[in-house]
Amino acid sequence: GAYFARLPGIAGRDLPRSAKHFESSLAIEPGYLGTKLVQAQFHATAADNEEMYRGLLKEVIDAPDGDNADFAPENRAAKRTAKQMLETIDAVF
Repeated sequence: GAYFARLPGIAGRDLPRSAKHFESSLAIEPGYLGTKLVQAQFHATAADNEEMYRGLLKEVIDAPDGDNADFAPENRAAKRTAKQMLETIDAVF
C-alpha cells in the first residue's frame, strides 16, 4: 500500500490501489499495528486526509499490544511512533 501512495502522480500514484493493499494486509493480520501506522504515514498524507491520519494513529495508540507475542515488540514501538506522529501533526497537515 505504501508503494502506490508514495509514487509521484506522473509515475503511477494510485490511492485506491494503495487502500486495497492496506485492507488486504489488515485482513491477513489485523493485530499487527505497523500496518495502520504505515497507512497513516503514507496513504493518509498522500490523500491529504487529516481525519484518517488522526483516526489511524489513535487506533494504534488505543489498541492492545496483541495476542501474538511475535508482534508485541513491534506493536509497542508502533504505539510510541504513533504518539510522536500525533504530536507533530501540524508539520504534516
